[in-house]
Amino acid sequence: MTRSEIDSRLALLILLAPLFFTACGGDPGGCTMGPLCDDGSSNNGPSVATVEVTGSSTSFSFLGATAQLQSTAKDSGGSTISGQTFVWSSTDVNVVTVNGSGLATAVGNGTATITATTGGVQGSITLTVSQTVAAIAVTPEGPLGFSLLGETGSPGGRG
Repeated sequence: MTRSEIDSRLALLILLAPLFFTACGGDPGGCTMGPLCDDGSSNNGPSVATVEVTGSSTSFSFLGATAQLQSTAKDSGGSTISGQTFVWSSTDVNVVTVNGSGLATAVGNGTATITATTGGVQGSITLTVSQTVAAIAVTPEGPLGFSLLGETGSPGGRG
């Protein structure tokens, strides 16, 4: 390689260096866009500042009840950031479970906080499960007839 070729390559490197630092905001650790990010990402959008979690219901009155939760990522100005992937979790899986798409299911009485996380930012909603008695069934439906004190009975016959 001749001195002239080395000088040409060095000049090209000097010209391109500002582009590399601009893509990462001058700090590769604070990369916000482009293929030069340390984590290999190419996040070309704004950073997530908050995560909002909402649901069709925050109270369940029976086991097996479900509610679809929604999560929304927002930037520091409060604008929605689309295309985010969320990881869902429950503080108490014995009360409420949640699947990967945010469907919450009541599994026991109590209170649990459901959290959605994206980009290291979390948002949450508190859900309560409180079973209520809908009906009480008493069997046998008909009266039992007794003639002596201490006598017992069972439906359909004498005991």
